[in-house]
Amino acid sequence: MNFETRLLVNRSCFGLNIQRAARVTARKFDEAFRPLGINHWQFAMLMALNVPSGLIISELAHLLVVDRTTITANLKPLERAGFLTIRVDEDNIRSKRIQLTQKGLDVLDAALPIWADVNSEIAGAVGEQASETLLSGLAVVTNA
Repeated sequence: MNFETRLLVNRSCFGLNIQRAARVTARKFDEAFRPLGINHWQFAMLMALNVPSGLIISELAHLLVVDRTTITANLKPLERAGFLTIRVDEDNIRSKRIQLTQKGLDVLDAALPIWADVNSEIAGAVGEQASETLLSGLAVVTNA
């Protein structure tokens, strides 16, 4: 293995470059959301739950492409903060339904302009055309 191969992988590896970009992006959002007491992942979960009837845990896990145990563990701090409720689903007693509380809706309302600012900053750095191409490509990869 030579140095040129290392450089080639460093420049062209999707996994490496997506992971690095995700970390930098997450830090920007985490810092911006900190005054609200949430991080970027919690914002994503709350935003995904922003539907009238809420979601069951397996639906949220599928939507966010993580396993159910990860979702369950990550919901606990949001429930303790009063942003959501978790209860037995009326249609299937083996499932748990998650719904935003008014406090959860309020934090989303406060977070949305912060998200828009940071998202615009990142899109501006990448460029409008490249942003659209990148988001379209990522949607293909995630089957979204």
